[in-house]
Amino acid sequence: AVTAANSTIKAQNAALNAGHAMPAQPTNPSWLNLVPCSMHLLLSDASAASSTAAPGQVQVAQSAKKEQQVALVLAGREAELLVRYLGVCLEVAPQATLEMCGGGGVVAMALMRGACGALPSWTLDSTVICFKALGLGAVSLGVAAGTVPQNLNEDQLKMAQAQGLCGYLQQALNDPRFPRNSVSPDAKNIFLESVGAMVLKRDWSGIKNAVKQICGGKRKTGVSQGPPPDYSPWEQAFDSRSLSTL
Repeated sequence: AVTAANSTIKAQNAALNAGHAMPAQPTNPSWLNLVPCSMHLLLSDASAASSTAAPGQVQVAQSAKKEQQVALVLAGREAELLVRYLGVCLEVAPQATLEMCGGGGVVAMALMRGACGALPSWTLDSTVICFKALGLGAVSLGVAAGTVPQNLNEDQLKMAQAQGLCGYLQQALNDPRFPRNSVSPDAKNIFLESVGAMVLKRDWSGIKNAVKQICGGKRKTGVSQGPPPDYSPWEQAFDSRSLSTL
């Protein structure tokens, strides 16, 4: 799915860099059908993943804290693959993906919940890449709805992306499913202002640190301690897109 999407992503990025709207996709690829399942895993407790996990894993996970349950079921490279997959879907078909997920606020909340401990700590880079795609998805939806002009220059595109992403993040922070209900309104506003400023500067590493801070710092659940496991064979051909290449 990722390999098939590369040419589409390049075309979309070229269009955005030229100040045009993303090319419309006439039909959605069949692998988008996995989006609802992916969101269900990110938003549900351990019992929702019982069909894909060993009984012992589920039993342990169900006795863990709510924000740690998914980490106990998706503790390996599957967790990062889940986030990468959502990021690709948002890049290739933002409108269809957001509709399947229930909106950008729900996607942002699921990713923020993951950063609070529901996913291993090493998935943060992929989470920030997903946030980047989420902001561009908001721009694409705005262009389609007529609320965002089609011919944006670079500065206007950055502003629209920042506003779109921060709007989704604001919904995420106010969602009752966001685990850290102790975060004050002032702290939320500071976070949103800093993220918006860093999007304008294209400081994605700074956004990663801001997300880590508001989500409680670097967390290490019992299954996500230490470095991530070695790459699986399928990942050897994966088009790596780390924060340093954005």
